Amino acid sequence: STLGLAHWQTELAAQIQKMLDAGHLRPGYNSHGIFDLRGRFNCGDEMVDYWHNSAETIAILLEALPYLSPSMQQQVKTYVQNEFTNYPPYLYNHIGWRDGAAREIFDLPDEVQADLVNYPPQQENYTFKGRDGWGRNPYAFYALWKYAEVFGGAQTIFDAAKNYLETPPADSVLQEKPFMLNAFIAGYWGYLELERLAGYPESAGKRAELNRLLALRANTFSKDSPYSSYGTGQPLAYCRTLNIARNFIFLTPELAQYLRTNAAGKVQTALAEYEALAPYWFVSFAEEGFAENALTTLYDSHGIFMAKAWILQEPGKSLEAYLDIPAFDRGDLYYIQKLVATIENYNGNGSSPPASFTMSATPLFRAIQAGGAGSYAITLEAVGNFTPTVSLAAGNPSPQLSISLTPATLSVPGQATLRVTSLHGGPVGAGMSYTIPVTATGGGHTESLSVMLVINAFEVHLPLVVK
Repeated sequence: STLGLAHWQTELAAQIQKMLDAGHLRPGYNSHGIFDLRGRFNCGDEMVDYWHNSAETIAILLEALPYLSPSMQQQVKTYVQNEFTNYPPYLYNHIGWRDGAAREIFDLPDEVQADLVNYPPQQENYTFKGRDGWGRNPYAFYALWKYAEVFGGAQTIFDAAKNYLETPPADSVLQEKPFMLNAFIAGYWGYLELERLAGYPESAGKRAELNRLLALRANTFSKDSPYSSYGTGQPLAYCRTLNIARNFIFLTPELAQYLRTNAAGKVQTALAEYEALAPYWFVSFAEEGFAENALTTLYDSHGIFMAKAWILQEPGKSLEAYLDIPAFDRGDLYYIQKLVATIENYNGNGSSPPASFTMSATPLFRAIQAGGAGSYAITLEAVGNFTPTVSLAAGNPSPQLSISLTPATLSVPGQATLRVTSLHGGPVGAGMSYTIPVTATGGGHTESLSVMLVINAFEVHLPLVVK
C-alpha cells in the first residue's frame, strides 16, 4: 500500500512551514569523517556545507510553489526574494556561517557558536578554483533564470550577473567530476534562458558551448569511478565517497530529459549497479562510508532519487518507497525536492522507463580454497515491457580457473548460475584474487558486471567470550 498524494502534499507544506518559521538558515552541518576535509576543495566545492549556495534554496523552493496553498505560496515568494536580495547567487558562492538559524537540531559547543561571526558570506571558493574547479558555482545561473520567470526583472538580473559565468575547465576534469559538468550545463542553460527573458539576442558562443557540453555528458557518461584504484593515502581517494552520486549531483529537469533521450541505457545500467553496491542508498546519512568515513553524504539519497524521478520518470507510487525522513530538523532542501518530485510524478509526470533489463550477482564476492569451487547467482530483471531472450557470457581471467555459465540464454526475468572451479595444482599463496566479467546482451541492450573470487583468503577468527 502507499500513503498517497494527499499525505505527501501535507508533508511538503509542513517542511516548508519550518523554513518559513525559522527565517534565513545557515548551511546544513554534519560530520562524515575524512571527507569533511577532502570535500572542501579536493573532491568538490565545500561538499559537506549543505546548501551553502543560495541558488539551491531559490531553485528548489520555486519548484515547490505549484504544490502549496495560495497563502503559503506568497510567504515562500517573500522568503525567496529575501534570499536573493541578501545573498545573490552570482555574487556569493557561500552564504557563510555568520548569519541564520541552524538546520540541525543539536546545539553547537559554545566556542564554535562564538566563532561563527568570523565566517561571513564568501564570494568565491578560491582554493577549489585553483584546483581546476570554479570560484562561483555556475548552477547559480539556473536559479537566476527560474527566479526571473517568477518575479520578472530579467534584464536587470542578466546585466548584473552576465560577467560571472565562468568558462568550464578541461574536458578531462569534467569527465572526472561529472557533477561539475552537470553544473556547467545548468549554468549555460540558465544563462541563455535568462538572456532570452531579458530580450537580448542569443549569444551564439554560449549556445555552441552548451550543445558541446550536452554531447560530452551523454557520450562520456560512465558508471565507473576514476578513483577506484586510489589508496587512502592519496587525497583524491576520498572522492570515492561520491561514487554512486557523482553522476546526478546538480541534475536539472532539462538535463534529465536530455539524458533520458540520449543516454537512458547508460543511466539504467548505472542505477542498477549503484543500488546493488549501496542497498541503503535511500537512507539519510546512512551509517556507512568509504574508509575513514562514518556516514554517507546526502548526495547518495538525493542523487539516485532524482535520477529515478527525472530521468527514468518513475511513478510517484514507486518513488515514495524511497522517501526516508529529513536529514535535518528543518531546511532539508533535498528532502523537499524529493517530495516535490514524488508529487509531480503522482500527478502524471511519471512514465514507464524504456524497455530493457537489469543484471545483478549474488554474491559479488566469494572465497574458496585452492582446488575448490564456488557459484554465483546471476539474476536478470525486466525494466518496462522487455520480452527478448538474453545471451550471457563470462570472461575467464586465468587458465588456472574453469568457468561455466548456465544457461547461456535466458528469458527475463530469470536466473543463471556462474560456477568457478580452481585448477591450481601447486602451492598457492593466501589472498590470490580474480575479477570475472559477466555480460548480458539482448533486445539491443547490454548489461555488464564483475564478480570477485579470492583463493585461500585470509581468515581471522575471533575468540568466543562467555560471561
